[in-house]
Amino acid sequence: MSDWDYAEPFTLPVTVLHEHIDVLEHANNTSYINWCQDAAWSHSARLGVDIAGARSTLYKLDEAAPDGGHWPLAYMNSYGHTIAAGTNEIQRNILGERVLGLPKSK
Repeated sequence: MSDWDYAEPFTLPVTVLHEHIDVLEHANNTSYINWCQDAAWSHSARLGVDIAGARSTLYKLDEAAPDGGHWPLAYMNSYGHTIAAGTNEIQRNILGERVLGLPKSK
């Protein structure tokens, strides 16, 4: 038996970093809202691809591409948001540890 209400639910993997946890050891509200927003955009883009069907594979400059090829680009780009979400924090850690000599974060 599945824990989900739907046979194939839309899911978006999220990597929780130390920087996303607050002093109460919960996910930081800002991080959580960003994850929700990323999931909503990814889900919307996926629905657009599903509705367009096989034509969603057409390149954005193809005149037959639905909505000018917006949906497949939006769907593929939506995964970049989850990767980029931690980039600033990772760069700050690297600078702090290697340049400023701060102790490594947990």
